[in-house]
Order: sequence, then C-alpha cells, then structure tokens
Amino acid sequence: MIIKSIRLNNIRSYTSCYLDFPSCSTLLSGNIGSGKSTILLAIEFALFGLSTSLTGDSLLRNGEDNGFVELNFEVDNKKVIIKRVLKRGHDSITQGNGHIEINNEIKKLSPLELKQAVIELINYPRELLTKSKSLIYKYTVYTPQEEIKHILTGDDEIRLDILRKVFGIDKYKRVKENSSIILNKIRERKNSFLGIVIDLEERKSELAKEEEKQSMIVSRLEEIKQKLALSNKEVEIKKSEINEIEASSIRLKELNNKLAINEIQIQNSTDKKKRTEEEIIKKELQINELGDIVFLNLDATKALKKAKEIESIEVELRTLNGRLSQLKEKERNSLEIKKSIESLDICPLCRQNVSSEHKATIVNTENKKIEEAFDEVVSITAKKAEKESQLIIVKKELENIKAEEKDAELNNLRFKALEEKKKTKEELLNNKLVNIKEIDALNIERNKLLEEKGRFDPDIEDSYIRNKKDLERLIIKQREFEIARNSYEVELRLLHQKKETLINEISKKESAKKEIQKLSSIEYWLDSSFVNLVETIEKQVMLRIYADFNGLFQKWFSMLIDNENLIARLNENFSPLIEQNGHDIAYDYLSGGEKTACALAYRLALNQVINNLMSNIKTNDLLILDEPTDGFSDEQLDRMRDVLQDLKIKQIIIVSHEAKVEGFVDHIIRLQKKNHESLIVT
Repeated sequence: MIIKSIRLNNIRSYTSCYLDFPSCSTLLSGNIGSGKSTILLAIEFALFGLSTSLTGDSLLRNGEDNGFVELNFEVDNKKVIIKRVLKRGHDSITQGNGHIEINNEIKKLSPLELKQAVIELINYPRELLTKSKSLIYKYTVYTPQEEIKHILTGDDEIRLDILRKVFGIDKYKRVKENSSIILNKIRERKNSFLGIVIDLEERKSELAKEEEKQSMIVSRLEEIKQKLALSNKEVEIKKSEINEIEASSIRLKELNNKLAINEIQIQNSTDKKKRTEEEIIKKELQINELGDIVFLNLDATKALKKAKEIESIEVELRTLNGRLSQLKEKERNSLEIKKSIESLDICPLCRQNVSSEHKATIVNTENKKIEEAFDEVVSITAKKAEKESQLIIVKKELENIKAEEKDAELNNLRFKALEEKKKTKEELLNNKLVNIKEIDALNIERNKLLEEKGRFDPDIEDSYIRNKKDLERLIIKQREFEIARNSYEVELRLLHQKKETLINEISKKESAKKEIQKLSSIEYWLDSSFVNLVETIEKQVMLRIYADFNGLFQKWFSMLIDNENLIARLNENFSPLIEQNGHDIAYDYLSGGEKTACALAYRLALNQVINNLMSNIKTNDLLILDEPTDGFSDEQLDRMRDVLQDLKIKQIIIVSHEAKVEGFVDHIIRLQKKNHESLIVT
C-alpha cells in the first residue's frame, strides 16, 4: 500500500488542506503544534474510522458542523480513494456515510462498510472489523513513540497479551481458556448424565414385566374380537330382515296413501266434469241470445278529415278577428289625430303657427283612412259570418260521423263477445274430453294399486315388532362385547404408552451412558493431551518470534547506540534488558536519547516481525514514524539515516521538528500554524 495524497476539511487545526505523498521517504516538518500529527491521525481515520482512542470530538474543528478526510492510495495496482465524513449533532460528533472509489468505480457506504472494504483491500484479518482499533496497523504502520515507551515499561502480562494479539497468537491462550471452560462443562454434563443412568437396570426389569402383561391382554382381546365379529354378523342379518319388513311396510303405506289420493283425484275430476257441462249449457244460452252479428269495418279518416276542416275554419276566423281589431285600432288612431289637429294652433316641434290649409290636408287624409278601414271592416265581417255558418255545418257533420262510429263500435263489441263465448264453449268441450280421459286413467291406476296392495301380508306390523325385539337383544349382547373389547384396547394402549415411555427412558439412559463414555474420553484427551500440545505449540511459536524479535531489536539498538559498553536484549516476557559494563540497569536510568533509541529499536523490530509473520498484508511497504528522534544527539541522528536505508521500505513518512532529519529524506512537507490554522509552507 502506497499513500498518494490526502485532503482535509475542518479537521482539527486545518480548514482546508491537500497534501501529495511520493513513493519515498517524506518528512512532515514544523514546530510543535503546527499540525504534523493531525495528518497521521487523519490517515488512520480515513482507513478505519472513529475508535475509542480516536474520537470525533478530537478530530472535527471547533465551531464547525461538518468535516471530511479524503485519502488517495494504491494497493495491488488498484487506485483507491476513500472519503469519510464527520457531522456535529446535538450531543455528539458522529460519522456520516462516505464513499470509496476503486479504479474510478464509486460506492456509497456506511462507516462500518467502509472499514470492511479497507480491511479486505489491505488483507487484514476480518475479525478486526468489530474491533475498536487495528493492532496490526498500530504496530506495523503507525505507533506514537510514547505508546511504545508505555509498552516497554508496562506490566509484563499486559505486554504479553498485547503482543499475542499483534502476532495473532492470542488464539493459543484463548484455546487454553476455552479448553478449561469446556472441561468444566464436560464434567458438569457427565454428572448430569450420571444422575440419569442411576436406575437403568430397574427400568429394564419393569419393561420386561409390562411386555409379559401386554402379551396376556392381547390374547384375551383376540378372543373377544372373535365373539364380537360373530355378534356383528347376527345383528347385520337381523337388521337386513327388519329393513325388508320396513321396506314392505313403507310400500304398503305408500299404496294406501296413493289410493286415498286416487279417490280424491277421481272425485275432483268428476266434479270438474260436471261443472264444465253446466258451463257449456250457459254458454249455449248466451250465444243464442246474441244471435247472428256481422263485424262492421269503420273509416277512421272521415272524422279526422272533418276535425282538420274545423281546425282550418277556426284558424281563418282567428285571422279575420285579428284583422278587425287592427282596423278598429287604425280608425281610433285617425279619429284622435283629427281631434288633436283641429284644436292645434302652434306646432310643438318647430313652435310655428299651424295654417288652416295644413289642418284641412291632415283631416282629409285621416278621413280617407277611416273610410278605407270601414269598407274593409264591412268586407271582413261578411266573410266572418260566412265562415261561422260553415263551421256550424261541419261540426254537425262531425257529430253525425262520431255517432255512426259509436254504433259500429258497439256492434263490433257484441261481435267480439259472441266470438269469445263460442271460443270458450269450444275450450269447455275440450276440457270435458280431458276430464273423461283423466277419470279413466285414475280408475286404471286405482285398480293397479289395489292389485299390488293385495300381494302384501296383512300381519306385517306384528312381524316387524317381533323382529325389532330380537334385534334389541342382539344389540345388547353386541355392546357387551364392544365394552369388553374397548376396555382391553384402552388397557393395551395404556400399556403401550407406558412401554413407549419406558423404552424412551431406557433409550435416553443408554444414550446418556454412551455419552458418559464419550465425554470421559474427550475429558481425558483434553486434560492429558490437547492442552499440553497447545502450550507446547505456543511456546515454540513464541520462541521463534522471540528469536527474530530479539535479534532485530539488538540490531537496531546497536545501530542507534554506538556504545560497546551498552547492550540491549529482550527477556522471555519481551521486556528490554539493558546491560552496561556487565551490570543490568533499569530502563528508567537511561538518558532521553537512549530511551528513544530503545523504543525506536523495539518499534522497528516489532514492525519487521509482524510483517514477516503476516506476509499477506498489504501495508508492509508503508511506515509512519511520529517524532522517532526525540532526544537524539547529532551522532544518533546520523545513525538514523543508516537505519532508514537498512529498512528497505518503499514509503516512510516521518514527523519531526529536527532540522537535521531533512538531510536524509527524499521529500519534505513544511507546516506552520497561523491564527490557529495549519498551513503548508510553499
């Protein structure tokens, strides 16, 4: 894995920052507090998200509601960009959904999904997904120097637990602890099974007695079943005989019912025939009373034509009356004009005198109009009188036509009544024939019913009662056998259930007995062989790791401390032992530079051992060192150059404020803080 660049937005002292990282050794240079360590924390956050040691409160810039980190890196020839987002809520700062881009293909993911994607890319164990921090990253890529010093001086058991987890061999301890738990569970389970098998032989003896009892009941049950089968057969025969008698009795009742119905039907048909004959006589009398009548055809158009003629005359009269009204109005208007003009001296419009000649002209004109109107009134009045006379004549003619039509309709109604009565008479004659046929058919049916009735035993009811009593006696005997059979079957079922219970119980006890034997075998194997084998394997692995770790630690320490009288090595608990002039001295008595050298040697040795053990992880080309030379002398800083060259790691990122470090790195990024904001110095 090689880091290409990183972008920060509102992260700690950075408002907005973009850094490029080459594939070589790079120094993040600047005074204390300039924001160097923030870059390292941002890289860790981009890869793994927030944790208990890396919180949102410690990353998001004060006063800002949002921030993000975008990390660009290469792994296995894949170009990867990962972006993580921080959001300020009411009570806390949390991660929002981010995204990951792999070879230009973008996926939006949740914080946990981003962590899973990163772990898969760099080939870290999947169990790290639910861990609050990645120990492999901490101890192979980036560990603050102070944290290494804390491991060196801490409790031996805590240190060993951390190293077991880092080396991936804590599983051996877990295996031993789990083995102890399993042994306790096995012993508890054995004790529970011992309580189960304690009465196994008693249950076997009880089962044998129940089987003997079952055999006896089965024999008795078979005897009862044979007697019941014979009784069932007798009952069925008797039921069959009764069914035949019942069928005959039912048929006899049916015949009697049919004969009764037949008598009623004959009487009804005879009565109906008599009523029909009476109706025929009545109809013949009515037909004779009506006599011979001929149907008359009526011309309906004559009355219609007269009605239209009346309507036409009435229209003409309305027109003449309207014209008379107009002429009378015209005559009245002319008279009013004459009257007004004769008394008019001055024109109301032009205000001039009206002459006698003008008055005479107007009066003559109006007189002429009155004469013309009078002549027309006389003419119209004559026409009106003529039309009124014509209307009276036509109305009289219409009344005569309607009277003729009424007489014809009455004649035709009598004709229809005559035809209806003749038709009814024909229907009655047909009904009479039908009644005669019905009476004949009913008499034939009555004779057949009487003949069939004569074939039945007259004492059939007494025979039915006798057979019924015989059946009741047989059924009582049958029920006694059934009760006996049911009693034996119930007893047999109870025995069967008890046997099943005993068989299941014995089976469980036998299984428990086998389980005790199996558990005893497992207990012996775990206690005597497996735990010892795990301890041996763990010791062998730890010895191999110890040998590699101790050799690398001594190598880096000797390179950083050029003092033959000061020798460092690791004890069996991976704690550094310092020897000076043949005497052991405590770590706390070392100088500041010597302590830093010891911590750095430990740190580099740990990095190499983990990378060798886990050769498949993809972060073995990256190393981040945070203030690794704190307290170094100039000579130690020179030796630091040799150490970095000896590491042969493609990309090393160093955080330091030592100016001399600039002389042995390939690339320098200078940082400074102005007005509480970290900036890149160009």
